[in-house]
Amino acid sequence: MQVKFQEFNTAKSTYQTDLSLKKTDWGPQQAASIKQSQQVSDSLGFSVHDEVVAADDKKLRWWQWRKRCQVVPTLVEQRHLKSHPSPHQDKAMVLGGLSDNKTSWKKRKKNDDQTTNVTPTNQSIRNKQYKYLGFPNPAQICYMNASLQSLLTLEDFVEDISRQEAIWRSNPDAAIIRALMKISACHSSSDVQHKISCLFSFKNTISLSAQEFQDVCQKDAHEFLTSVLDQIRNLKPSQQRVAASVGRAYKCPVEHHFVFKMQNFRMCLTCKMKFTRDEEFTNLSLDLLPGIGTVEQMIQNYLKRTLVEFQCECGSNTSLQHSSFVSLPKVLVLHLKRFVFFSVFGSIKVRRPVCLTKDLVVTSRQVKSTIGVIKGLLK
Repeated sequence: MQVKFQEFNTAKSTYQTDLSLKKTDWGPQQAASIKQSQQVSDSLGFSVHDEVVAADDKKLRWWQWRKRCQVVPTLVEQRHLKSHPSPHQDKAMVLGGLSDNKTSWKKRKKNDDQTTNVTPTNQSIRNKQYKYLGFPNPAQICYMNASLQSLLTLEDFVEDISRQEAIWRSNPDAAIIRALMKISACHSSSDVQHKISCLFSFKNTISLSAQEFQDVCQKDAHEFLTSVLDQIRNLKPSQQRVAASVGRAYKCPVEHHFVFKMQNFRMCLTCKMKFTRDEEFTNLSLDLLPGIGTVEQMIQNYLKRTLVEFQCECGSNTSLQHSSFVSLPKVLVLHLKRFVFFSVFGSIKVRRPVCLTKDLVVTSRQVKSTIGVIKGLLK
């Protein structure tokens, strides 16, 4: 079992460079223009300085927008990576950086090679090392970028979809799968505009069934990911019909990788009557613990026995309830509930730290204990 650990409900983009954002300095010309504006303000009847500040803010906003859309490494970032090599050289590196320089990426890359005397052999190694896995964020779609980055790191999940291409390409209802695979195809590309086109195409496809994602406002990444998995899973009947028409069998990738079953047990404390119910999930939402809690402790807290109010036939309204895993998925998605709603203060973010361990033990009825490696993104 592979454990996918995610912290959602964030408003951060998928990738952030370590370059600090600061206002563009126009140099002596800006100071001179401000001095001239003070001299002519009386004659014009309005402040020229306000116009200069407005132009400066507009330039800053444009620069910040370009930084949010970066997927190609800047010259500074390349030099930083050369002087501080990653300990995971065998893995694809998630890079960002769209330089403010007006020269093209090919020219900057060529100039960088000349200044650092990169040999052809080293150049080919560096090209294999860099994969531009960042997603641009021209609007407030960071919730979607975070969800897609999580899905695309699951190579077996993407491969299962790719192997059944003949089925979902022949099914007109499978537009969401086709849109997802287009994003997968351009994931390592440096073409920003093509990535933006694929992202908004996927967003529009999702919005056909989930209208809450039609606008460009901030949304909940956990709700978006759940909607994506549910929509792919709901295609199973139509996908099976198309597969049967061409003499093939269809295996739902969501059910194969994400779906797990849990049993809810409840017992009345007065008459001892027992109630059980099995439910299927694609992810598990966990409450944060006081202090520094581990993921395993949060799972145990979710499964522990608790007293709940329930009106039994005997007249009692107190029951004992607990949950247990009936089956485990290949990928267990864990959602940490960092936002708590209060009627007076509204929504408040809980900033308690979480301790991560390399291994996580989860017990189910089918498997006594399963150890999964935590592989995920912290937002």
